[in-house]
Amino acid sequence: VSALQAAAIATAKADAIAGAPVQTVAGRVGDVVLTAADVSGLGSAAVLNSGVAAGNVVVLDGSAKLPAVDGSALTNLPGGGGGATDHGALSGLADDDHAQYHTDARGDARYSVIAHNHAGTYEASGAVATHSALTSAVHGITAFGASLVDDASAADARTTLGLGAAASLNVGTVAGTVAAGDDARIVAAAPETTSTIGTLIAGSADKATPVDADSLAISDSAAAGILKRLSWANVKAGLNSIYARLAGAAGGQTITGGTAAGENLTLLSTSNATKGAVIFGTSSEYDHANERLGVGTLTPGAKLHALATTEQLRLGYDASNYASTTVSAAGVVANTATGGQWTYRATSSSATLGAELITNGDFATNLSGWTDSGASWSWSAGTALHTAGSSTTLSQAETVTNGATYQIGITITGRTAGSIAVSLGAVSVIGSGTATAFTATFTRTLVADTTGSVNLVITPTSDFNGAIDNVTLKLVTLGSLSPVIVLSDSAGTASVQLRASTASLSSVAVGLDAQRSLTTGSYNSAIGVSAQRSLTTGTNNSAIGMSAQYSLTTGTNNSAIGASAQ
Repeated sequence: VSALQAAAIATAKADAIAGAPVQTVAGRVGDVVLTAADVSGLGSAAVLNSGVAAGNVVVLDGSAKLPAVDGSALTNLPGGGGGATDHGALSGLADDDHAQYHTDARGDARYSVIAHNHAGTYEASGAVATHSALTSAVHGITAFGASLVDDASAADARTTLGLGAAASLNVGTVAGTVAAGDDARIVAAAPETTSTIGTLIAGSADKATPVDADSLAISDSAAAGILKRLSWANVKAGLNSIYARLAGAAGGQTITGGTAAGENLTLLSTSNATKGAVIFGTSSEYDHANERLGVGTLTPGAKLHALATTEQLRLGYDASNYASTTVSAAGVVANTATGGQWTYRATSSSATLGAELITNGDFATNLSGWTDSGASWSWSAGTALHTAGSSTTLSQAETVTNGATYQIGITITGRTAGSIAVSLGAVSVIGSGTATAFTATFTRTLVADTTGSVNLVITPTSDFNGAIDNVTLKLVTLGSLSPVIVLSDSAGTASVQLRASTASLSSVAVGLDAQRSLTTGSYNSAIGVSAQRSLTTGTNNSAIGMSAQYSLTTGTNNSAIGASAQ
C-alpha cells in the first residue's frame, strides 16, 4: 500500500467513526465523549504540551539537540552525540580566549619556576610562619606545628608528639612486637587471685630493713576498696600515733594504759614464769621476780631500795619544805626536817575496849532492861532518878569471864545528898583506897571473879537524891595501848617504848610495857620497864623505876620511885 493509499484509508476510518458515535464506554451510555482517561496505556506526558516553559515536554530540534534551556540540574548526561569530551580534541584553545586557563607563562609569573634556586632571607628554624590569603585575615601555623615540621627525624617527631617506644613497633606475637588488645594470649590470661598473689609475695626477695620510700599495697576502705600504695614512711607515721616508738621520738612520748575509768598500765619484764626486771635508765630497776624497786641500784635488797652516797630519801610538801634522810658511809642515819620538828602520831590513845554490854544505859525513854528491887527509881528526862527515903537497887544481868578486866562508867547528876555503890557479881567497884561510895561521875575497872551471868548492881543510900545516866560496861583488852615510838636492840627486840594518851588525859610513859593498859586514866607519868603496867582509869599517879606501880589500876594521887615500888 502506498503512502497515499494509507492516508486515504485512515481518513475513511475517521469519517466512519465520526458518523457512528460510541454508545457505551466504561459504563456510560448514549453519546459518549471520550477523554484521555478513557484511553488505557497513556503516560502522564500524553496530556502535556511541548515547549521550554515550566511543565512542558522538551522537544529536540531538527539537529536532534536540546533547545536553549537551563540544564544545570541535569545529571548523568551521556557523551557522544558528535560533541568533543577530550580537551585535546577541542579547537580554538590556541588563541587563549579564556584568561582563567593555566599556561606555563602564567604559572611562572605567579609561582617559582620548576628549576630555581632560593636566595635572600628566610625565617629561622622553629619560627611561626604567617601569610595572608587572598580573601582571609592573617593566619599561620602553631608553635607546636612548627616544632613538628622542623623535627629532623622520625624519632624527634615522636618525641615532640609524646609517643613512647611502642609507637615504632609493629603488632605481632614475636619478640620486639606489641600485642593487640584482642590478642588471644591476653584474653585467655587468668586473672590474679589471692592465692597467686600470695605465691608471688612468698617467692619474692626478702628486705630486712625497709626504708621510707618502700611501699605496701592496701585496699582503701574510704575509696570503695580500690588498690592504693602505702609508703613505709606513712606506715610509721600512722603507727607512731598508737604505739610507743622503741627508738625514741622527737619531743618525747606519753604511754597511756587505758581509756576507761579504773584501767591500768602494766609493765612486765617477761611473759615467762621466771621473771626478770624492768630497767629504768642505767642504774635503777624494778625487780619483777622479788617485787622490789631499786633507785640507784640494779640489785635492790628491799621492797624499796635507794642507793646513793648523799641524800637517799626526801619527802616534801614543796621544793622548800621537806624531810630528808641520809645514811653515811658508816651507816649512821641523819633525819632532817626543814621545819625543825618531827611529829609522831599514835594509832590509838587508850587500851582497846570491847562492845557495850549494858542495855538501855542512856535511859532514853524509860527504864526498860533494868530491875528496880523496890519502887524508888523512876524515869526522868532521859535519866534514872532515885527518890530519897529508900535504898532499893537498880540492876541488870551481864555475862562476864573470870579474870577478865571490865571498865564501868556512870554519870551522876542532881545529887545533893547520899551516894551509890556499884558491884559486878561479888566484886565491888573501888573508888579510892577501899572506899566503894561514889557521889560524882566516875570510870573504874575491875576484874571479874567468875564466868557466866552476874548482875551489875547499883545500890543507893536511902538519902541519895540524884539521877544516874550513861551507864557503860565494856571488856578491856589489857596491854593493847600501842606505843608511838619503839626502840629495839640489835636483835630487833623492843627495849624502849614511848606511849602517849589523848591530849585531854595528859598521860605519858617511857619504858617497855609502861602504861600498856591505860584507858581513861589522866595525869599519869611512868618511866621504866612495866611501870604502871596495869593502870587503867587511875589519875594523878607517878611511877619511876622498873615495875613501879605495876599492879595499880584505878588508884589516884600515888607516887612511887624505885624497882617494883608500890
